[in-house]
Amino acid sequence: MNRRRSSIRAVSLAAIVAVSLVPLRALQEPKGESDDPSVDPEGRVGPYARFVLSLAVDPLAPGTIYAGTGGGVFKSSDRGASWSPFRPELSAVSVGAVVLERTVPPTVHLGTGVGIYALRPPRQATGKWMLQKGLTAVFVDCLVMDPASASTIYAGTGNGVFKSTDGGATWTASVSGLSNLLVTSLALDTRSPSTLYAGTNGGGVFRSTDGARTWTLASGSAFRNRSYRQGSRIDVGSLASPIVLALAIDPSQPETVYAGTSDGLFKSSNGGTSWSKASSGMRSTFVLALAVDPFTPSTLYAGTASGVVKSSDRGASWMAAVTGLTNSFVTTLAIDPTSPSRIYAGTDAGIFVSLDAAETWKPLTLGWGNGQ
Repeated sequence: MNRRRSSIRAVSLAAIVAVSLVPLRALQEPKGESDDPSVDPEGRVGPYARFVLSLAVDPLAPGTIYAGTGGGVFKSSDRGASWSPFRPELSAVSVGAVVLERTVPPTVHLGTGVGIYALRPPRQATGKWMLQKGLTAVFVDCLVMDPASASTIYAGTGNGVFKSTDGGATWTASVSGLSNLLVTSLALDTRSPSTLYAGTNGGGVFRSTDGARTWTLASGSAFRNRSYRQGSRIDVGSLASPIVLALAIDPSQPETVYAGTSDGLFKSSNGGTSWSKASSGMRSTFVLALAVDPFTPSTLYAGTASGVVKSSDRGASWMAAVTGLTNSFVTTLAIDPTSPSRIYAGTDAGIFVSLDAAETWKPLTLGWGNGQ
């Protein structure tokens, strides 16, 4: 099989796997007879045994889902019942982020280990993915789009934050004040889209209030100088400060910000001025994904190295939500924007869906995620 370049976030996940003793299969290519990364060992098409890095639900057609994996991007038009490679020319590329423009069909933007690709509606039937100018040969870990202006997109990369104001056609660096350029997560305030937060690998969280023109450190000392335990103290070098793997903003109280890190969950109630630990009840300190219920923002979900946990009180307490979730390493979460009780969880070996707000889970396709 072709060797795939991992993103900074994937490298971060590798470090987490090493520290937490999660099985190394979480970052290995699936084994099989076929070299076609869209086919699993049993001959089925789809990301059945793949490390799923990102998920996106089409807000205008929520039956359509996109899954970014370690071997390209897949698309389902029937809520995950079946999948197909979405333009197979990226089958050897790691796709760490997927964002969709609110068009029918949507323009799809991918953050990958080699830059940003876009596929626009006129080209989707016969065209190929286009590598966007200004962001080539760079790891892109996260993408967010201005909901008021689809032409404005932000990318978190191993070289800092980049911004596009022309729908991703061109990109420019937006790093003033960003003292740590290893950006692993981004969040945008939908009420005030000029306000963004950037999580980094070891440098904490930064905030911008001017559309990424300038940044200030928002996390202070909250994320610094923390050590990790796995039976005994472990010195892990750059992991002496947590990796901020996920960020989320409460849409009804945008001063409330959550940061999922390799040292648990942190919460700020004042736009990042101060932070407190909010991991009570979590079985794992490794928080890789966050999702806030858009209809009931007091409810949020976290994907961790030990499965999904759910909070009904804005992170004050958490309960395990793993019934039926046979793969516990949860890397990404997505909520159906029209039916928030339907939640998708991407794991190290496939995708699961819950139809009852994370009370129970099932693999989307027979054998997906459980090796059967």
